[in-house]
Parts: sequence; C-alpha cells; structure tokens
Amino acid sequence: MKISNQTRRKWAKRVAFCLEQQALLTDWELGFIEDMDRLLDKKIDLRIGQSFKLNEIYHKVEEATG
Repeated sequence: MKISNQTRRKWAKRVAFCLEQQALLTDWELGFIEDMDRLLDKKIDLRIGQSFKLNEIYHKVEEATG
C-alpha cells in the first residue's frame, strides 16, 4: 500500500503532540510514541496496527488537553 506524504506528516504531528504532553501518557504509551518517533525519523512507514494505536493514544491525549 502506498502511503501519502500527507499521512506521514499527520503521523509526525501526532507523535510530536503526544511527546509534548508526555505527562499524560503511561510508561508503555510513552515508549510506543518514542518508538514511532524513531521510525518516522528513519523514514520508515508505520504499519496499520501502529497507525491505529498512535491514533488511539493521540485522541486520548487530545481529549485530556481539551
């Protein structure tokens, strides 16, 4: 499956947002987000499950920050 640059930018923005709000993350979530940050820095696309989990964590943090 071809991943668009728009999707890659969205992932990067969501990872950055979660890292800015890391006090709201569990240890596992923080480790996951840091892992996703490393993958994206290496220009490695996320797998579908990773993308879903990133979105789940992002929406949790977004909701908590209002």
